[in-house]
Amino acid sequence: MTGPLRGVRVVEFSEIIAAPLAGMQLSDLGADVVKIEPPWGDPWRHQMSDVPDESRTFIAFNRGKRSVAFDLKTSVGFLAPYLAID
Repeated sequence: MTGPLRGVRVVEFSEIIAAPLAGMQLSDLGADVVKIEPPWGDPWRHQMSDVPDESRTFIAFNRGKRSVAFDLKTSVGFLAPYLAID
């Protein structure tokens, strides 16, 4: 992806609308956005899903991102996002 933020990595810990919108805009500007989700996924994945685990709202606000699920309540899951930064 090209843009003024090419080469910048953003690790996004967010759900619902406001923060995912900001992450989407950063992605549109060229940033590499990695979305960290809980094991059950972002709640918007399941709202009015047309296909299993993919709603139109989720797809719209998370375009251009890579997603990974970690259980941040475990010691391994807590440390894993630090590896996503590298």
